[in-house]
Amino acid sequence: MKSFIKIALAATLALPVMVACSNEEDNLFDQSSADRLNTAVKEYAQLLQAAPNGWAMQYFTNDNEPGYTYILSFDPSMAVTIAGNNQWLGNKYAEETSVYKFITDNGPVLSLSSFNNVFHILADPIDVPTTSESELGYGHKGDYEFVVMEASDSQVRLKGKKYGQRIIMTPLPADVDWQTYLNDLTVLKNSMFNTRFEPLVLKNDKLNYSVSGMNTGVMNLVADGDDALTQTQTVNFIVTSTGIRCSKTWTAKDDLFQINEFERLEDGSLRLIVPEGEDVVITSRPLSEIYSTPGFTWRIDLDNTTGTFATLLSKIADDTKSALKRNFTGIDLSYVSSGVPQPTYALSFRMSGSSAAAYVYGSVTATGDNTVKIAYSTTEGNNNGVRRLADIPGLIPFINALAATEFTIETENVLSPSTIRLVSKANPADVIVVKIA
Repeated sequence: MKSFIKIALAATLALPVMVACSNEEDNLFDQSSADRLNTAVKEYAQLLQAAPNGWAMQYFTNDNEPGYTYILSFDPSMAVTIAGNNQWLGNKYAEETSVYKFITDNGPVLSLSSFNNVFHILADPIDVPTTSESELGYGHKGDYEFVVMEASDSQVRLKGKKYGQRIIMTPLPADVDWQTYLNDLTVLKNSMFNTRFEPLVLKNDKLNYSVSGMNTGVMNLVADGDDALTQTQTVNFIVTSTGIRCSKTWTAKDDLFQINEFERLEDGSLRLIVPEGEDVVITSRPLSEIYSTPGFTWRIDLDNTTGTFATLLSKIADDTKSALKRNFTGIDLSYVSSGVPQPTYALSFRMSGSSAAAYVYGSVTATGDNTVKIAYSTTEGNNNGVRRLADIPGLIPFINALAATEFTIETENVLSPSTIRLVSKANPADVIVVKIA
């Protein structure tokens, strides 16, 4: 099974003038085209049935929807069990067994024509309930019959017979639980993309695109200098265990590069997979820009802040307990526009038993793409904030330490940096961990 079945398919369509180069090929071409096709169909069936834990299918319907992951297990009895957990299944795991077969139509065709509630919901020609238009007669435009383009025991490439979408199947490892696999993909997708941090950037050294809509599975692309209203292009994709794959190859402006499949890197960014190693990535805007976005509130993670700042926060907690008989619950570093004389960055003090806003006014300055300076006043704020400065002596040393430090911003996921580390450039042991609130 290691060799591609496409060799047999090519032989099926070969012209009579081709000359065999070996006894093996002589035997192949001694067969009729119908016999060769039947042989290919038989080998393809055996290949599908040989995967002990089934196949993960990257399934696309139309260009306006994301890809959907299904798992299919093919039995020699011609029964197929199909599992999924997409939004059309209520985002819940479901599986059902139906019947499959092979038909011949200028090549082997895998037919899933026996109705399956898990799978055919995307092939049923019904009106899609979430749109304002009527799709009666074609529905999602999902195929249930697939032309075999090429196949090996490591990957099967299919093409929808009616609508032509490219479908890929890969075998699942024997020890992988189906429901866990599908749930993990959902968790991965949700962790990779967050509209709060868009637009993202797709770029190489010659061209930048602004990217949005990644959480929907259909990215919107606008090249620098283009009009977003009239020149936005869309590309749908599917999240895989290693990155994302687009439904089709998309060509960038001026043919500078093409995008199709991306691998997820250690920092969460996505790098284009191409044989030539073209350096095209989907990444974030500068982290300093994201951190200082008006409207964002970053909550200090008291348990994971380290070094000098952990010591100073502990002093604030002690002072809050002794002076106000309350428990210190945290500090938010935010941008506020209501309840203040004018919109401003602010340090917000929080303690138990009080929901009243206690703001100390300040500023955030980007000193580089991934570096910032954070400064807050020790005298100016709203009434509650000024009172906290007077009541809690430990606040002022903490504010002074912030102002004296230039921070490098780090994150484990640049596409969705909901948790970031503010690391002192002078002493990397001094770290403030903040989470988007």
